[in-house]
Amino acid sequence: MSKEPNMEGWSKAQIRNYRGTLLYGTDTSHIHPISPKIQKKNINGGVWEKNLPPNRPAVLTEEQLKEWHDVKTATGDFADVSTTHGVLQIHTSTTWITKFFWFAVVVSVSSMTINGLVLIFQRYLKFPVKDSIMKEYKVMAFPSVTICGIYPLQSRENDNKTALTKMLIYELERRDILYKKAEKLLVAGNKTEFWESIKAYKKRLITNERYFETIQDPKLEYLYTNFKDMVIQCTYNGVTCSEDDFEEFEHAMYGKCFTFRTNKFEEEYIAKETGPSTGITIIMFTGTFDPLEDQDTQDYGFSTEHATASDGVRMNIHPPSSMPQPYNKGMDLAPGHFTSIGLTQTLRSTLIPPHGDCTYNRYNPGTNFSYTKDTCLMTCLQTNVKRECGCFTPRGPIPAGTNLSLPENVYCGKFEHFLVYYGEHNITSNAMNESIDADYTQRIFEELTPKLDCENRILQTFYRKYAEDCKCARPCDEIGYKQVINLSQWPHEKYYQGLDKRRFFELINGNPVSKKYFEEKLDTDKLDQYLADTTKFTEETNKDIYGHTMFTKYQLANKLIEKNFIKLNVYFQSLEVEIVSSSKAYQLDQVISDIGGVFGFYIGISIVSIFELGSLLMKIGKITMCARKPEEMKKRQKVVHLI
Repeated sequence: MSKEPNMEGWSKAQIRNYRGTLLYGTDTSHIHPISPKIQKKNINGGVWEKNLPPNRPAVLTEEQLKEWHDVKTATGDFADVSTTHGVLQIHTSTTWITKFFWFAVVVSVSSMTINGLVLIFQRYLKFPVKDSIMKEYKVMAFPSVTICGIYPLQSRENDNKTALTKMLIYELERRDILYKKAEKLLVAGNKTEFWESIKAYKKRLITNERYFETIQDPKLEYLYTNFKDMVIQCTYNGVTCSEDDFEEFEHAMYGKCFTFRTNKFEEEYIAKETGPSTGITIIMFTGTFDPLEDQDTQDYGFSTEHATASDGVRMNIHPPSSMPQPYNKGMDLAPGHFTSIGLTQTLRSTLIPPHGDCTYNRYNPGTNFSYTKDTCLMTCLQTNVKRECGCFTPRGPIPAGTNLSLPENVYCGKFEHFLVYYGEHNITSNAMNESIDADYTQRIFEELTPKLDCENRILQTFYRKYAEDCKCARPCDEIGYKQVINLSQWPHEKYYQGLDKRRFFELINGNPVSKKYFEEKLDTDKLDQYLADTTKFTEETNKDIYGHTMFTKYQLANKLIEKNFIKLNVYFQSLEVEIVSSSKAYQLDQVISDIGGVFGFYIGISIVSIFELGSLLMKIGKITMCARKPEEMKKRQKVVHLI
């Protein structure tokens, strides 16, 4: 053992430090000198004792003493060289007041740092996004265009089908009579709890859905408007288009609709030019205006409960291969007008979770249509109605492959009980009215209106209660169209002056339906019969409809043309696509930058400081682990007593 140095003038603490160090052979050059002031106050060794861990045992093993000494040395070295502000001040302060002050400063700014870090991570975990708008030229397909007659049925003169037509009329008459009887029953009996069911029935009674739900027999489908009834002429990009270019689509409100099919993968449907001559142009014939006959208008157009047009065509422009939405997203085309629509395509690009809520699904399950959020929601609506009400709603698509002839696959407004009760369709309206007594009326409604009530409840609460469970995300790339609509009167009278030499009538004669229509309406016998009815001829209120009181064949022709024809033109105004793109508003590099800013501003920590702290923790870990190795503990069993 080496000779001890001269310890004269050393304090007891210095002696203890020196002797404790010699026990495990460590260099003593790192021992800091103690100022005379502190030496005087700690003559009994207080400096060493207060540097020991709290609640220290009376006796420490050699290993414990070495471990504590090494940790203290490592932390002291860290405080001497650390670039972290405040820590060095705590270490070098000579009074407890200054130590406490710097300790309080470090704790305060550290709490501010933690708060800043929490705010940064909260912002990041919200996954914010931002939108950017730009325009660029892209390859784009011409959109699909769907047309529907607002009045879903067309009258027919085929004698072989008269019985079927009467069958439909009787079915609808039964509904009207049942409603009137039920209304009287409620008023007489003051049964207010039954009134909501009657209101639901009345609401269905005044919509076109009543036809759709009733005409499920294939033998009655001829009553719907077909393509040749409606479309007289069609051209796309200057080339004649035919019925083969359209796809039939059934809709509850409008009967049969027809969609001009486009495919974004076929070259002929890729837009290459702009302007009206490069789009689709359709001349349509409604055939619903007839001043010589009373049409089945039901007068519902004069009620605020009926919020759709009473005549014309419903049109919907939508992305290729997608499901038409004429009721929710369509527009009305008025007879006697030329509607020109210029399009600009838009593209909405959104992000997948967690920064967005979109999907790359190509098709809607249960349909043959490309995926859209609206179609997904309508499919989900139908699923919920069928599950809870046991019937289908006309507002949603019927799943592909569904057999509607089966008794379990019926619409909520189709009342088969009428046919069961009355049997054959040969009962008169008066007899029907007499035979429906109050008890039977109440029984019919008690059995049948729960379906309508259930359907109505789901329709009213769907977006609040069911839609979230549908998990219908929007497409990650969603196509839309901005529309600029121009409307003008068409055809102008000068284009069809001269009944025998008009090009317009040549066009009409090229379509069997319109030709037959005008031959019937301009028949001399019917016209003379009409003119003999002086009440229609002279009444002031009819001037707006039938023209001047000097009513002539020429004026009748003008009215028939004005009220029964529509021209539509859809084209691209620009080949620029307006792209709205979502991007991450707070990315990882910004998070790291903000974290560095918080550390640097409050406590002066940089990347170097973090490495320094990491180095300290590694040293302490190494010291702790080495001191507790079993083989080391066996080698060192000597107990060191504190002086």
